[in-house]
Amino acid sequence: MKNPALPPRLDKRDQLLAPRDGMDRLEAALEEIRQREGSGSILQLPIAAKDLDPLLPPQMPRRGLPFGEAWEELLGLALPYARRNAHPGFFGYVCSPGLPTDPWAHALGAALNQNVTSFSSAPGAVAMEKKLISWLAEILRFPQGAGGLLLGGGSSANFTAILTALVRKAGPQILQEGLPGVWSEGPLTLYGTHQAHFSVPRAAVLAGLGRNAFRTVPEDERRRMDPEALEALLAEDRSQGRRPFCVVASAGTTATGAIDPLKDIAEICRRHEIWFHVDGAYGAAACLSDALRPRLAGLDEADSVTFDLHKWAFLAFDASALVLKNPKDARRVFYTSADYVPIPQEPPPEQFAFFHHGPETSRRARALPAVLALLHYGASRLGRNVEHNVLCAEYLAALVLEHPELQLIAAPELSILCFRYRPTEPMEEAAVDRLNELIRQDLQRAGSFYLSETRLENRPVLRVAILSHQTRAEHIEALVHDVVERGRQLAEG
Repeated sequence: MKNPALPPRLDKRDQLLAPRDGMDRLEAALEEIRQREGSGSILQLPIAAKDLDPLLPPQMPRRGLPFGEAWEELLGLALPYARRNAHPGFFGYVCSPGLPTDPWAHALGAALNQNVTSFSSAPGAVAMEKKLISWLAEILRFPQGAGGLLLGGGSSANFTAILTALVRKAGPQILQEGLPGVWSEGPLTLYGTHQAHFSVPRAAVLAGLGRNAFRTVPEDERRRMDPEALEALLAEDRSQGRRPFCVVASAGTTATGAIDPLKDIAEICRRHEIWFHVDGAYGAAACLSDALRPRLAGLDEADSVTFDLHKWAFLAFDASALVLKNPKDARRVFYTSADYVPIPQEPPPEQFAFFHHGPETSRRARALPAVLALLHYGASRLGRNVEHNVLCAEYLAALVLEHPELQLIAAPELSILCFRYRPTEPMEEAAVDRLNELIRQDLQRAGSFYLSETRLENRPVLRVAILSHQTRAEHIEALVHDVVERGRQLAEG
C-alpha cells in the first residue's frame, strides 16, 4: 500500500508565534491605564456608534500586520473609548473598578487556556475554583458541605438557583416530562419584589413558566420586601391552587441598595417549605467586613446565594459565584451522562465536573483572579475597602440632608443612595424632574462624575453607587458642589 503524502511543512511566515515584544507592550498599556485611573474624564462623550465603526477594517483582514501595528490598531479603539470604572467619580452602575492583580491572573488564564469543565480537563483550575467556593461559603457562614460554581454573571447565577428550586419542588418527573407532566398539580410560582433584579422575573420566562409565574410582593416604606405581605400572598396563592416554589430576596437592590429582611423571610420559607434564594450579587460582599455583616442577618439561612465577585469584591469581569447549601440539589438538575463523559452521579473527586452543577460546559478559569487577589490582599483588606465605600455613601447622605437645595430620596443601607436637586424657589414638579435629568447629563458630559439614570416613584433621581476603591471624601464633597452649582445655573437659565 502506498504511503499517504505528508502535508507540506508550514514556513515561518505561517507559523503562529508569540510576538517578542508582546509583554513590553502590555506593560506599557497597563501603566497608561493606571495613570489615567485617578484623573481626567470618565468617558469621552458624546460618542456615536457610527464614529467608532470605521476605526477597524471594514472586512476581516486576510493578511496580517506586524504585531506593533496590530497592537496600536487595537489600542486606538480600546483605550480612548473605554468607560473608566476605576475612576473615583464613577458612580453610575454596580460595577467593579477591577484590581491591579487582575491583568496578571487573566493573562495566566489565557496562556494556560484551560477548559474548566472537569477535574480531568483542568485539575489545578478545578481545585482552585472548588477551594474559592469553600472560602466564600465560609464568609457566608454556610455549613460544611456547601458547594457551587462560578458563572458569567448574576443573571446566570440567579437562573441556575431558581431552576434548581423549581426541580426540587416539582420532583424528578419534570426532568423527563417537562412542565406538562407537573402542571396538572397547579401552576408553580416564584416570588420577589418590584425592586428585584430583572433577571428574577426573566428566569420564570426562561424556565418555561411564563412571566405571570413571578408574583410581586409588596414593599415597605424602605423599598424592602414586606414579610407580612409575603405571608398573605403565599396563603392567597395556595388557596387558589398555585404552588409556591421559591422566594428571591435581595441583599442590596440595584436601584437603592435596599436589603430585604432576610431573617424574617427565611423563617417564612422554612415554614412553608419553599426554597429561599438571596440575590446578593452586589451586597453579599458586605460579609467581607465584620462591621457590615450584621446588616445581612439571615443570609446564612438561605438555600443559595448569588455573590458577584466582579461587583463589590472589586474583581474585573467576570466571576459570579452561586453558593448552594446543598450542591446535590443542583446536580439533580444538571447531571448529564454521555458516551464521551461517562461520569457517575456520585463521582470520586478525580471525576468532578462543574457541568453537573450548572448550565455551562466550556468554561474559562474564572477563579484565578479571585484566588490571586485573596492570597495577595487578604479578605480583611478587601473588606476594609467595602466598608470605606459605605462610609463614603453615609457621608454623602449627611451632606445631602444638611443642604437646603438637596433632598435625600433613598438613604444608603450599603453604598448606594438616591437624591434630588430641588431649588429653594418654588418650581413645578415636572420642571424639577427635567432639572435633575439635565444635571445628570451635564455631569457626564463634564467627565468628572458618572451617575446612572434611575427613577423612583416615577420621578428621576440622582443615583450614586460607590464601588471604587479609589473614591475618597474629597470626591464626595466635589460631587455635592458640582450638583448644586449646575442645578443653580440650570434653574436660573
